[in-house]
Amino acid sequence: MNNQGEINVLNCPIQQLELSTELKRAANANGIKTMQQILRYSTAEVERWPGFNIQLVHEYVVLLEMKGLGALVDHF
Repeated sequence: MNNQGEINVLNCPIQQLELSTELKRAANANGIKTMQQILRYSTAEVERWPGFNIQLVHEYVVLLEMKGLGALVDHF
């Protein structure tokens, strides 16, 4: 993936990404607007946030992996 594609996914509002309503709701409730913001935290931390669970963490990790950005998870 080119850098422009990476930037688009990381900076695109979560509400516009192909994610479940539950994940979008949980991200919004925790003040997370973009994937760039969520990657500042470990998956273990995110899983403990109100409204999040392991399934929602798995969902956003899979999206990043599909976009070729899986290496950023827990390493950003």
